[in-house]
Amino acid sequence: MSPLMAAIVRTDEDEVKRLLESSPDLTERAQDGNSLFHLSASVGSAGCLRLLLQKWQMVYMTTDMIPVLTEVNASGSTVLHLAALRVSDQHLRTLVDYCPQLKLALRNQLATNLRQLASPECLRYLDSLGDSLERVCSVYIVCRLTASRHIIGQLKVGAAANWQWLTQSLFNLFIRHMQSLHRAFTDERPLTLTRKERSRSDPFPERGQTAALGLSPDAVESFSAGAHRWRRPDPAGVGRGPHQTLCEQQVDELLVTLRPAEDAAYGTALPLSIIHNYVRLLEGHHALILDVPDGWDRELLGRAVLAALAAQLPELPLVRLPADEQWPAFPAGAGPLLAHLDPVSGGAEAARRAAQLPAGSYLLAAGAGLESDGAPLPLLQLRPEAAPLSALPGRRLMRRLLEAAGGAPPPPEDAVFRTCRWAAGLGGRLLAAAARRRLPLAAPGAEAWSAARVAPGEPWRLIRWVQRLWETSVVPAVAAAVSDPATLEETLVYLRDAAVAEDCPLSGTDRDYLLSSFETRPSGAAATPEPLGSPGKRPRTPRHALRGLGPLLKKLPASPRHGRDS
Repeated sequence: MSPLMAAIVRTDEDEVKRLLESSPDLTERAQDGNSLFHLSASVGSAGCLRLLLQKWQMVYMTTDMIPVLTEVNASGSTVLHLAALRVSDQHLRTLVDYCPQLKLALRNQLATNLRQLASPECLRYLDSLGDSLERVCSVYIVCRLTASRHIIGQLKVGAAANWQWLTQSLFNLFIRHMQSLHRAFTDERPLTLTRKERSRSDPFPERGQTAALGLSPDAVESFSAGAHRWRRPDPAGVGRGPHQTLCEQQVDELLVTLRPAEDAAYGTALPLSIIHNYVRLLEGHHALILDVPDGWDRELLGRAVLAALAAQLPELPLVRLPADEQWPAFPAGAGPLLAHLDPVSGGAEAARRAAQLPAGSYLLAAGAGLESDGAPLPLLQLRPEAAPLSALPGRRLMRRLLEAAGGAPPPPEDAVFRTCRWAAGLGGRLLAAAARRRLPLAAPGAEAWSAARVAPGEPWRLIRWVQRLWETSVVPAVAAAVSDPATLEETLVYLRDAAVAEDCPLSGTDRDYLLSSFETRPSGAAATPEPLGSPGKRPRTPRHALRGLGPLLKKLPASPRHGRDS
């Protein structure tokens, strides 16, 4: 008998908790075929059983414990049978609390056998399950446009559920789901779920709105649960519905299919969280080419991106420009515009048209299979399935990178490009890591970004800027908030490992030289702030602070050594 089994038999909950923290084998069995759960249900305490259930769910990432709890030992008894034999119903209640699926199983096929041997208290508990039965099911929207399904939440279906309850529950799920989808690409305005407030005179009603994100139970075309299917909610609120099937049968999923118009709108809205991340990084680009895959609604998707772009640039007037007509002549000195070219025949045409816009304008073009070769100005080709926000440099760094590269974005494998991408995410990673430690740390401002050095073939210039950002902004702010030297050192190491060194594209040699200023300072001394971009001295700090930086990305070209200008 293993130490864990012995502790369960002794009902020593503290020892069981200690042994579970050492990650033992949860599938071990005694010679008589008893598992850890068998022992806990038969001779252990309810506390030991609860600890085992928690550990199992954490390790195997599932709440479906029925296969484990219905395994038989050498005598043919399951964990449920052993728990039902106990005088108290605490073990049985613990199993149901940590495995909601048991409520349905105990009420149906398992109940008959358990009632024959259950103790009086356990029998009363089994009888009560029929009155308080609740089944938790996951609700999915099946999107025909993208041939995929997306979970929108969970429902607790009770025996008293009806069509009205299902309709209201779905409405609440739709609201929460669409709000979360909306927050994924903008957190500046509340979501509007109805189109009633849209102004018909506004040629761009998407300003301040999302692209047809409003959903309601009226948008549902059908439900399906298991082998059963229903057409829309019963308007009279009567008749057998999905709620009854979910209660009475072992069905864990309710699939919702939307009507064609809502399905198209919802399917188009799905990639907007990724799209908006790109839109936020478009400074320095004069034209945005939206490459729409087959099956997507180009018009709706283009207008949605335009709405996100308008939210980021509210000061620019919106102009719709036809692709097949002559554009009006823009007067000399005209201010920048936000133009929507719809439809568009190709990337070259979009680039040619964009060149006619006033300086600083943005052009949005939607099309399929667009090519931007030979375009007279920088274009950014955007795909809904492309990488998230961290895959592109920040707006200011992108602008500086484009200026340094003569207007043509470098390839993704370029060393400067990869370094810009790493530095662009530095502010967000630092803020996230500082927030977890509740430290007052501000994001790098415009002055800090303006001091960043971006030069083709010289990624170390940007690394040195990051060094000074660390010395002049991060370390003083942390030292002002943390007085204890030991805590200060531990906090700086945490911030460096969680943010600064994460995905740093440096080799080991470059790291030792260029990341030396990310080491901790002795005695909690803070650096004296100096303007970013000024020479500054490298701090002399312990070498051990660089331990544990972990694996780094691809090696950069050999960096300069001492004496080179930063």
